[in-house]
Amino acid sequence: MANGRLAEQNRAYSAPAYKRIEDDLRARIRGGIWPVGKQIPGRRELAKVYNVELNTLQRAITNLVADGTLRAESGRGTFVQGDDAERSREPAAPVARTNGSSMRNLVLGIVGEFDLRENASRFANTWNDTIITNIEQVLNAQNASIRYANLMRAGIPVRTLFEAVGQLRQEGVQAVAVSGFYTFDINQAVWDAMAAYPDVPLVFVASRSILAPVRHVYYDNRTAGFQAASHLIEQGCREALFLSPYSVDWVEERFDGAREAFALAGAQRCSLSTLIAAKSLDTYVERTSVVGDLRVHEQAAYEQAMRYFEGGGRVPDAVIAANDWVAFGYMRAAEEKGLLAGREYAIIGFDDHPRSRQEGLTSMRPPLEALGREVGGMLLAAAEGRTDAGRLCLHFQLSRRSSTQMPAAYRR
Repeated sequence: MANGRLAEQNRAYSAPAYKRIEDDLRARIRGGIWPVGKQIPGRRELAKVYNVELNTLQRAITNLVADGTLRAESGRGTFVQGDDAERSREPAAPVARTNGSSMRNLVLGIVGEFDLRENASRFANTWNDTIITNIEQVLNAQNASIRYANLMRAGIPVRTLFEAVGQLRQEGVQAVAVSGFYTFDINQAVWDAMAAYPDVPLVFVASRSILAPVRHVYYDNRTAGFQAASHLIEQGCREALFLSPYSVDWVEERFDGAREAFALAGAQRCSLSTLIAAKSLDTYVERTSVVGDLRVHEQAAYEQAMRYFEGGGRVPDAVIAANDWVAFGYMRAAEEKGLLAGREYAIIGFDDHPRSRQEGLTSMRPPLEALGREVGGMLLAAAEGRTDAGRLCLHFQLSRRSSTQMPAAYRR
């Protein structure tokens, strides 16, 4: 059984180039990057972006036109088709809808990473709380009993995913959802748990697609970067800076998406430079005794921005910060230099921290509630023995505030 699932997974990853392009374009439309009626970039531009021959790109576009996702108009271009685009926004993982009696004896498990210490980061726990609360709401609506397992104690991982699933299996669960920031190798852990407990279906919340053939819902940092950059470009940005005081995989993914948006817009229209330090995130985490203290991100970004200004760095039209706390650090440094966000420059962050509202910071909000709802639906489907909805990618949403409403700066 496991070999069959692996073969299916390998076939997905060995898909021809045109199919991968088709899937990627479809994901952008579903995520609202190209809304209904929007004209997509030309064939030659897209071929350069995907680094393929024009006929390969054309095959992908032809398939999307054939199924109604796109509409090609002679002499004008290619546009997102209204009806199909609207349908594509419906959840790809439908929540199981069964009567209460058929689900009455269902027992489901939830595994999480919760740091319950008083000095732990409330923001990190809030993410997990939001996701798991939405999972619970879906399960409670079906009268399911829920069992829990925490992977952490006193901020330290005290059990493996293998052990947590084993504990829940002993408690009689029929399927398990897993949510957390994963302080372990997620792909290896999934394989270990699947091999040991093939009778317990697993459903994961993840920050990227999981290679192992397991049900999961994940959010797309690369597309979030694309969306953030596209917002600035649409505002008229001509010169932007991507800022991060450390290098980590999710930063690189967000930068790759932003870089792609600027490439599509064209160098004559706007440009993107980067200031990503080659330091590990752990370098800054070690500075504080407060577990998960996000202020270290702000201080690191503040110091990085001050070095940039004092070194004669050119003040860009706009800044794409790796996350909201990096944005707060840049904004503090810029204010000391007499530069105000939303007036002299635009700035956008990621993760939509509650402080962003107070600061007027435009931010990309992760789909936390939707992650929980979709995982809940997948969990019910898995417990019923259904095999649909193996993976689902969700996208960030733009929370627009005053920090990117500054047309005067672009007229300099």
